[in-house]
Order: sequence, then C-alpha cells, then structure tokens
Amino acid sequence: MKNWLRKLLSPIVILILVNLILGSFIFDDFGESWDENVNYLYGEKVNDIYRNVFERTGEERNYGPNNNKGYYGPFFLTAAEAVDQAVRPWVGDLPSKDVFHALYFTVFLMAVFSLYTIARRFLGEWAAFGVALLFNTQPVMFGHAFINPKDIPFMAFFLASVASGMWMLAAFPANKEESTEEALEQDSIFRLARKDWQGINSRNKRIFLVVVVLWCVFWGVTVLLGNVLDSGVERVVVDAYQAGGTTFLGRIFERYAAYRDVFSPDAYVQKAQIWVSKAIEIGLGILLLGIVAVLVTRMPSVVHRLRREILDPLLGEINLRFPYKLARSFTKGSVWIAGILVGLSTSIRVLGPAAGALVALYFFMKRKGKALAPLTAYVLIAALTTYLTWPILWGAPVRRFIEAAFFMADFPWNGNVLFEGVVYEAEKLPLWYFPKLLWLKFTWLVMPLFVLGTVWGVIWAIKRRMDRTMLLVLGLWFWGPFAMFLITQPTIYDNFRQFFFILPPLFLFGGVFLEFLFEKLKPVWMRVVLLVLLIVPGIVGNIRLHPYEYVYFNWMAGGMSGAFRQYELDYWATSFNEAVEYLNANAPEFADVIVWGPVQLVSKYAREDLEVFPATEETVPDSSGEPLETYNYIVQTTRRNFDLTNPIEGEVVFQVGRDGAVFVTVTRLP
Repeated sequence: MKNWLRKLLSPIVILILVNLILGSFIFDDFGESWDENVNYLYGEKVNDIYRNVFERTGEERNYGPNNNKGYYGPFFLTAAEAVDQAVRPWVGDLPSKDVFHALYFTVFLMAVFSLYTIARRFLGEWAAFGVALLFNTQPVMFGHAFINPKDIPFMAFFLASVASGMWMLAAFPANKEESTEEALEQDSIFRLARKDWQGINSRNKRIFLVVVVLWCVFWGVTVLLGNVLDSGVERVVVDAYQAGGTTFLGRIFERYAAYRDVFSPDAYVQKAQIWVSKAIEIGLGILLLGIVAVLVTRMPSVVHRLRREILDPLLGEINLRFPYKLARSFTKGSVWIAGILVGLSTSIRVLGPAAGALVALYFFMKRKGKALAPLTAYVLIAALTTYLTWPILWGAPVRRFIEAAFFMADFPWNGNVLFEGVVYEAEKLPLWYFPKLLWLKFTWLVMPLFVLGTVWGVIWAIKRRMDRTMLLVLGLWFWGPFAMFLITQPTIYDNFRQFFFILPPLFLFGGVFLEFLFEKLKPVWMRVVLLVLLIVPGIVGNIRLHPYEYVYFNWMAGGMSGAFRQYELDYWATSFNEAVEYLNANAPEFADVIVWGPVQLVSKYAREDLEVFPATEETVPDSSGEPLETYNYIVQTTRRNFDLTNPIEGEVVFQVGRDGAVFVTVTRLP
C-alpha cells in the first residue's frame, strides 16, 4: 500500500497532474494556427475513408483539397478528429480548435513522461525529474504543445516508441555470464583498431589521410561554400553564353548548347549547377568508398571482431528453434506495445522508423543474437500498425511508403525565412541557422547543460559509470540527424519545429551534468533550489508571452524586442485570433476587411456581416501597395517583415505583440 501511494505521489505524477490542471484553464486561450484547418479536413477525410472502406478504390479516395496530403501520416489527425466528434455532445459549442488544442497538450504530456522514463534508465530520480521539468517549462515547447498538430504529436510518439522499446528489453533477460563478458570486452575493439593502424606502413597511412582530407575538402566546399560555388558556376555559364564564339568557353558552349537561341541563360545556369552538384556528390561517393575499402582491407582484427560480435550471433540464431522463439516473442505484451507505438509514429511522419532503429540498436547491443526473434516480431507488429492506420498504403504498401519518403525528403515548400534580419530562401539558409537557433530559442541554461553533460557522459562512459550503449543511442539520436542537416542542408522553416523529435537528447545529456551536481548537493533544500533556478527563466517567459509562448527568444537574442525584425516569431499567425476579436467588437456593420496573411483565420471567426478579402492584385492593385478606397481595414502579419515591404497608409488602431515585438496589426484605411 505504501509503495503504491509513493508511486502515486511521485514527482513526475504530480508534475503531470499540475500540467493537466493548468492546461484545463488555458487550453482555449490559443488561436488557430496558419494551416490547422487543412489538417482538420485531412483527418475528417481519412475517417470518411474508414467509414466507406469497402466502397472506394485507392484511386477514388479523397484526402482533401490537395491529394498529396495522403503522403502525410494521418494517424494523429484522424484520431483527434474522431475524438472531437465523440466528445461533441458533452462540450457543446466549444470550437473544434480548442478540443484539438487540448488533445495536442495531452499528447505533449506523454512526451514529458516518456522523457522521464528514459532518463530513469541511467539517471537518479532527482536528475531525471530535473530533465522532465526543464523540458516541460521551455516556452518553445510549452507553447507548441497547444497549437502544433504535426511536430508535437510526432515528437511525443517518437519518445514513447524509444521509451517502450527500452522497456521491452526487460522481457528478454540476458545470461549473467554473457553480460559479464560484454562488460569485460566492451572497449577492446578500440585497442584492436589502434593495433591494426600501427601495422599499416607509413606510405599507406599518408594515402589514407590524403583521401580523408580530400573528402573533407569536397564536403566543405559543398556545404560551407555552396552559395559561392553556385555564383561561380552562374558567372561562368553567363559569360560563355554571352561571348558566343569569341572565347574558348564560348566556343565550347556553342558546340554543346544546340538550343541556345531557344532557352534563356537561366536554364543553362540551372543545368550546370545540377551537373556540378552531381559531380561533387559522385566524387564524395568515390572517396568514401576508398576510405571504407582501406578500413576493411587494412584492419583485419576489427573486421574479425565485428563479424564475431554482430554477424555470427545473428546467423547462429537462424535455426530450427527460431520459429518457436518468434512465436514466444508475440506473446510478450511489451513487444506489442513497443511495436504498435513505433507503427503509430510512422503513421504520423515517415521518419517514425528511426525510433525503431534506435530501439533495435539498443536491443542488439544489450542482447546480441538473442535480439533477432523479438526484433522480428517488433518490426512485423510495427509494419502492420502502420499499414492499418495509413490508407494511402493500402494495396501497394512498399511502393507508396517509398513514394511518401521521397515526397517528404524533397518537401515542396517555396517560402522564405527571416534569419539575422535577412530574408533567405528556405533551401539556402546559412550553415549556422539550426545551431544558432538552438542557443537562442531555449532558456539560456539548456545548451550549456547539454555541452557539459556530453563531456561528463563521455568521461563517465570511459570510467564505466555510464551505460555506453545508452550514450551511443542518445548520441546517434541527436548527432545523426544534426550531421545530416549540415551535410544535406534540407528545406527548413518555422525556426526548427520539424526537428523537435531530435531535441530530447539535449535534455537527457544535460541530465548527466545534473546528476553530477546532485551528487555534490546532498541537502534536499539545495537540490530544490537548483531545480527552481533551472525553471525560473522558462516559467517567467511562459507567463510574459502567454498565449504566444512559442515565439520565445532568450537574452542572447536581446529578448523579444531584440528578436523582432531579426527572426521568425509568430510564424503560425495565432495572434490573428485577437485581431479578429478586435474587428468583431469595433468594426462597423458590413465593413470590408483585407487580410495580408492567412485569410482563413479571419474569415472563419469574423462576424457574419464582415466581408473578408485576401490581399491580391484586385484588392491591392497598384505598385505602392495602397488598397482601394472601398475597403475599411487591413490586417497584416509582421512575419518576414512583410508589413515593412508592403507599407499601408492609414491609422494602426490595434496590434498584438509581447515585450516590444509586434505580431499582427489592424490598420483603419483612410
């Protein structure tokens, strides 16, 4: 009884309950976000597919206004829409957006709890609670928790997938002698690598190092000087195009550009840039193959050890007893829970299998060949779950999943991003975009804790104080996608919300340093003071910015006033909710309103007599940006400093902002 009561009153349970109470008071304060209504419609359409599952073929299924929406994982939106319909008799006229926002926040609390359970696998109770508390109170996370139907649910299910996968390990205990042998030989592979390297002659060492340096140079030119390289290619092609036959390059261009009179120079510039990019990629691939070939052929001891510890145990499990072991794995409830969660993660975003890969790595490192049967069951359950919850996969699951992966990898977003006061194309952001925002968007202690925790984690792993497998998994969880961002520079916008799922390890590594501090601080009151100091900046930020917590920037950016006009703030235009409330209360009857921004956020909630128009050439016809005199108001977002590049003459009668930053203005036209 006492043990049950202790668990019920544990700090993490109390934290979740406090969140639920607080959330019940504020969940309806938040405005609808930019494209939230499209997501509602998608969830509704997918539920319609389930209701008519036997009446339509794949080609006839409707996924909303844009059928490409089917490539977006539908599970959470479908479930949220179903919940909204189910609770409608009890919530009355409560807007659907508020029901959805309450659900987003509930799922966020699942993320907080999952983070805590992962932390408890290698940290003490105080440090693990500190990790959860610090994560929970981050304004960027707490704000998104109420308004984000995409990234918060995916992060939450990703975390739950990893946490449940680690819990699944307990159902398959290791033999004591195997665990002892693993502990004794855990670092022997590094000694073998050093021995093999010493056995390579000096000439081959120099060749290998030259190849590695060349690879780094090629990569550096591609990533660090990509814009400079594109500009150089453009200059060469344009000069050759204009020179005709008067120069060497001009003569080559005339010889191979048979349709130069048909196509503009821009077409040839784009083609040349693609060729140069492909050539560099091929060069990087060839050099990487050379590096791998040297490692395989010149380090036989390492190759032998890897084969003995990875390949041989797996092959040894494939025998007549394997079907029996597989069947037994299906009887374990933890396997079903973990498999279903990673399947649902995949059915939210195509990157969900990455959670499964982290779990598989952790499981295999702990159980070696014995992991094969349970992981096979785990993958099959996950695949079945994804298939059942993602209708676009029905009929051709492999082909359509690959199509979805390619579609999301080359996401078609052509907007611009405000960063450091400069408006960039989303695919041409500086290399330091993501790292810098990590330091500016979290409260200022988060990143120093991450750096110190990483150092302490490595030291403790060397001293065998920390589970090395856990350190490897956490490192790959964050540093793998982070390195891919630096190498491939994918399209990214809205600060870094698409990368929320890789951020939990920042807090988990920070927890390692918290563990070190709590070991030094023995009195309970000192530990409580430390926790309070950690969360005060986040709590203050949440209070000052509510209900726009997600726009938070810390003092390193100059606070909100310093970030204004320099970085993206209310990029989802949730502040339009207040602008509409002002118009509903103050606009005269039958007033005409122009919206420069998400017009649907105004038209959906405006009074019935108000006429709402998007800013187009018809409503704002001349080059000066002045609207026609027949309109009464214009609502303008300040996103990307749009109000500065499109100035309007009139009286600003209302604006929404916080701490010197303005998100939206309402201007009465003359």
